Amino acid sequence: MTEVSTATIYDRVGGYEGLQRIATDILALHHANPVLERRYGSSPKSDDELITLVTELLCSVTGGSETYTGMNMHTAHTGMNINHEEFLEVLDDISKALMKNDVSQADHDAIMMMNFGLKNEVLAH
Repeated sequence: MTEVSTATIYDRVGGYEGLQRIATDILALHHANPVLERRYGSSPKSDDELITLVTELLCSVTGGSETYTGMNMHTAHTGMNINHEEFLEVLDDISKALMKNDVSQADHDAIMMMNFGLKNEVLAH
């Protein structure tokens, strides 16, 4: 009989610290991305605040016990007029950060689907 693992994505990527590394890498990639830098370079939140919020969000959706303390995605992105190209660039940067941190393909795909699922909440409105 095969033993079924009860480990969550959160556990498999290294918990809070692993997700914080991923969030830090995502932000660094956004800053280096010419399509996204103008948004992240002029954000009203500091890099540390953004990393904390992204880490909390990742923790909360991957099985961690941390609570996301930020605004919901619709409210947080209202008025930013984010277009489809920018959204795809964000997804690309997330994917690169997951690969850099050796996230398994199955967990990578699950995290990417979670993020893609935010599309309607994030795009221009």
